[in-house]
Amino acid sequence: MPFLDHLSETYFDGRLSPEVRGLMAPLADERDEVREFIKRMCRTMRRQQIGAKDVSETLAWAIAYFLPKILPGAWGGSVPPITSEGRHRTIDDYIECNPWRALGPGDRFLDLGCGFPPVTSRETAQRFPDVLVTAADPSFARYLVRQENGDYACFGPDTELLYFQPGANAVERWEGLYLDPEDTRNRFRGPLLAALEERGGVGTGRARWEQGGFTVVEDPILDFSAENLTFAQEGIGAEGLGSYEAVRCLNVLCYFDRAFRDRTLEWMADVLVEGGILVTGVNWAGSRHSRLTVLRREGGSMAAREFAFSIENVRPLEMAAWFALDDDDYELAALAELIGAVRSSGEFRRSFDSRMDELLTATGYTSRRTNGYLGFLDETAGSDPLQAAATVGRQLEEEGFAEGAAEILRAGGYDAWVNCVGHVAVDPDGLRALPAP
Repeated sequence: MPFLDHLSETYFDGRLSPEVRGLMAPLADERDEVREFIKRMCRTMRRQQIGAKDVSETLAWAIAYFLPKILPGAWGGSVPPITSEGRHRTIDDYIECNPWRALGPGDRFLDLGCGFPPVTSRETAQRFPDVLVTAADPSFARYLVRQENGDYACFGPDTELLYFQPGANAVERWEGLYLDPEDTRNRFRGPLLAALEERGGVGTGRARWEQGGFTVVEDPILDFSAENLTFAQEGIGAEGLGSYEAVRCLNVLCYFDRAFRDRTLEWMADVLVEGGILVTGVNWAGSRHSRLTVLRREGGSMAAREFAFSIENVRPLEMAAWFALDDDDYELAALAELIGAVRSSGEFRRSFDSRMDELLTATGYTSRRTNGYLGFLDETAGSDPLQAAATVGRQLEEEGFAEGAAEILRAGGYDAWVNCVGHVAVDPDGLRALPAP
């Protein structure tokens, strides 16, 4: 059976719209990891009771356009360590107000897998000036080459390309880099080689050069230094990282299987002080489409104390809500279980879906076509899809939908509440967290 026919028949009762199928048609010829991701995503959507009419054309286009470019296979098996300003602002709020372990003066905070540029680590250091923040990532680059328009590429010590990224989240900028990756590599590598030749060989210290419209920076991580912020080119399992009262490890474990997650938690018990907390899971742009587990070191081992999700996950707008590379991803399985339980309430689902449709139209994100299917982004409204998703999520929280979802979960036997940052939270002891069948 052709790939798109399989998706439609198996997961959406044959009802995917012709428009969505057309937008996703290129995926049929994509590499295995892309198609396996799509099938995992669709299995989860079915478990969450998300139907074909709620698969927007905007989402279908984003999956077809971006997914093949961001999975590890596009980068030789590595993961570009990218992030964005404000991404973890709500997580910083949670670190401050959570009931398990609040930070105090002199405490130590580890942002593990912080990405580059490490703007989230810098924001945390600014938010908690009396806390000692360590930003750690094994993929910090030795050289950064930035074009005048803000697009950049990162290179290792031997001038090998690690990854490149657009300086702005605009389709034309992505196309300018990804249509011919080899040309892009050479375009950025040329100024780097010229700068090093001018210097007389591979750099040995902090330096910055201007080369024909490009800026070359050696050890670019140092641009983000602050009095209470240090950097470590280390990852999970590293020795000698020190001990911490809180660790944030987001958008990292979703790339691995549950066995790796279990080994990571064992290692975390050695990194955290007694009573220290770990916040892990997925958190997307604007702190939306979040699915998070909070664990605390108790008696020398890690105890799960809270699983929480942001309310727009009840009917997600972006593929980040399903991003995981293993069928047995814990946070994705937990989220699917809870969203399926919430959407099983017909009254709540109708109320939620109706209000979300109104907000999507108001923000220009998308609207229903006459056939009942969600259409494409209203480009005439000048809408930024990431900003629109954040606006919709915040509005739904303010209107009490998170408390409504928690009430449904309590009625279904979960110990559920709305946590201090407005996320729906449950006691993990009540979760089965099984992969979607």
